[in-house]
Amino acid sequence: MHFHNQSQGTQEGRRNGCGSHQHRGGFWKQMAAMHSGHHVPVNIKEADTHYEISVFAPAREKANFSVTIKDKDLHIVYTAPTAEGQESQWSKQEYNAGSFSRQFLLNDKIDETSVTAQYLEGVLHITLAKTAAAQAPAQDIHIV
Repeated sequence: MHFHNQSQGTQEGRRNGCGSHQHRGGFWKQMAAMHSGHHVPVNIKEADTHYEISVFAPAREKANFSVTIKDKDLHIVYTAPTAEGQESQWSKQEYNAGSFSRQFLLNDKIDETSVTAQYLEGVLHITLAKTAAAQAPAQDIHIV
């Protein structure tokens, strides 16, 4: 299985992924991880019993995050608060703490009832527990 990142940018970006990301097999099905709005970086780490997604989103309010799973789709959404009548006064803005969403299609390795999320020091940590079958050790095959 491979992880492909899909941006809403160029056709080449949609075909080949974005930037110089390393992609290895994991809990996601072979599909594009999709995002909209402001792009936030995501790292995914595998452990023996779970996967952890780290969404780098500093200067956000925890109450404005939403993490949901429906039909094997993991949705991560941040809705930035809007201040009516307040316009940006920036001459140059390289950092944006605006709204974003990321989406990952999960496979059968994930126990969807055991997903947790925690926002600490600007990083949203989502822990996806593996099913018992996904945690089973590899079977050694005797060669004759």
